[in-house]
Amino acid sequence: MRSQLTDTQMDTDNHQATTTTNNSFALNQLEELYETINILGNGAEILKDDVQRLNNELPEHETKLQALIENGSQVKVSVEEENAMLEGTMRNLEILHQDLKSLKEKVDDMQFESYDGTLTWRISNFQEKMSMCKIFHTRSMVKYIVEE
Repeated sequence: MRSQLTDTQMDTDNHQATTTTNNSFALNQLEELYETINILGNGAEILKDDVQRLNNELPEHETKLQALIENGSQVKVSVEEENAMLEGTMRNLEILHQDLKSLKEKVDDMQFESYDGTLTWRISNFQEKMSMCKIFHTRSMVKYIVEE
């Protein structure tokens, strides 16, 4: 009997030790779960604050975006007008250049006009033509001398 009582007491002690170990493990798990819930709760609060801040800033950014879109449209129109004006200026410049060239030709022609009955010939590239004549004349002379 004594041995049965001792065996029963040992079983009771083992059961209490197992129960105490199980309770300690469960408490640790609950503490970790509580810490995780607190961390997630703090994160959710931070996210909620960020969403509120972003919602408050959104109208300001929308207003700025609209102003930039309008400004971009104005710049585009301005650039198109500037290009049209530049194109017109370039055409006018070409016309003026042609007029200047025409006037220069008229002035050159007037320089060589004579009102006293003297006729003046204008020969373009005179130096080049004179050089060619000299070369031709020299060859002709050489040919003439060789043939004699």
